[in-house]
Amino acid sequence: MQKFLWLANWPALDFINTEYTQAGERIEHFTTAEDVAEWLRAARLPVVPPAVRSTEQLLVAARGYRKSLHSGVERLVSSGDVPADTISATNRLLEGDRFSFRLQRGRGGFQLQRHWNFASPADYIVPVALSFAELLGTADLSRIRRCKNPECPLIFYDTSKSATRNWCSLDICGNKLRVAAFRKRHSN
Repeated sequence: MQKFLWLANWPALDFINTEYTQAGERIEHFTTAEDVAEWLRAARLPVVPPAVRSTEQLLVAARGYRKSLHSGVERLVSSGDVPADTISATNRLLEGDRFSFRLQRGRGGFQLQRHWNFASPADYIVPVALSFAELLGTADLSRIRRCKNPECPLIFYDTSKSATRNWCSLDICGNKLRVAAFRKRHSN
């Protein structure tokens, strides 16, 4: 069984979905810095070295930025605007020389690869901030949605061709609500 939900189609949104409330119960996937490191690895972001995996700074940075992202994306979904404090938190993470680019030979030619330069445990959250900045700068923001299940708080980026995705996942919410509606219609 997967520990994390991978249904948002964008790393910054999957990062937000590491904490939510379901059926009145708070679900927190980041209980330790090791959890944050595991999420970053699973998201194919930079691997956190063992010395950083046990630092409280990594956990505090992840939870703090996630809180800022969550409030910012909630406002984006509800009003079409991103709060200035979310932009400021993102820019603080992106400032400095935390990444550079390198040209490397690859199969069939050359590849431009990002090289990360981390000085502190909190810097490992920079790739998430970059993902959010790329989302705001390149994506169709009207496709960022909250699941239509009123009991589900999960957020996703709709990549469907028709832009009509309603559920975080058919397996989690879509089928459940369809079955409930079917039973209601046929119970009379």
